[in-house]
Amino acid sequence: MTEEAATPRERAGRKWMRAVVLAAFAVSGIAALTKIPHLVRAAAPERVSARTRALAPATFYGLDTRLLESAARDIPRDSTYAVIAGGGVRSRFVRIAERTFLEYWLLPRRRTHVSSSDWIVSIGGDLQSLGLRYSRLVRVGGGMALAERLR
Repeated sequence: MTEEAATPRERAGRKWMRAVVLAAFAVSGIAALTKIPHLVRAAAPERVSARTRALAPATFYGLDTRLLESAARDIPRDSTYAVIAGGGVRSRFVRIAERTFLEYWLLPRRRTHVSSSDWIVSIGGDLQSLGLRYSRLVRVGGGMALAERLR
């Protein structure tokens, strides 16, 4: 049916439908435009410090990063260290994970045996049971500590 053959009532109905469709497109376009600033903010990359990125594997496994940070800060780069663990640690997995992360995090420091190390890193272990004397003791918290041996 063409426009000339349509009755005035049909033409008015078509105009009404065109107006409704045009209004729906206009409303959806405005709604989309109001969402653009939110989408741009959501797509912006979050700034993460290098320290946070480096500690991400440890935090993923739920490890306490205070020990890693304190050991890196307090143990000199040319020193040796030993790790002891004890019953104060949540699980065997945590002990293994913390030892592994310590080895990576404390490079270039060398891990040695307790009898020949300059520092002892305690992960829930009892420093007094080793029978050694210490010149400095750094309590990190959660049963973790660093101890510099008296030489």
